[in-house]
Amino acid sequence: MTEDFEREVDKVLSGELQTTTSITLVSPNDVDKYLKNEGLEQGDFDSSGWDWDFWMTYGKGEDRFELTGSGWYNNGLTFSRV
Repeated sequence: MTEDFEREVDKVLSGELQTTTSITLVSPNDVDKYLKNEGLEQGDFDSSGWDWDFWMTYGKGEDRFELTGSGWYNNGLTFSRV
């Protein structure tokens, strides 16, 4: 995971930002590992059926987050507080 995206994810986790999008290629697996190391638990996973478009939910206490991405449209990953 890039350092820039890691910093942005940390801002979402702290509540400083509502959402962030990585415009560079970032592996969803790397983000998943990072979030789990930060104490978040993975919830639901859903995809478009091709696994090109996906939605993953995470939680920590009362806080809820979502990681989404699209390989088809190549618009990177988005991490949001929901």
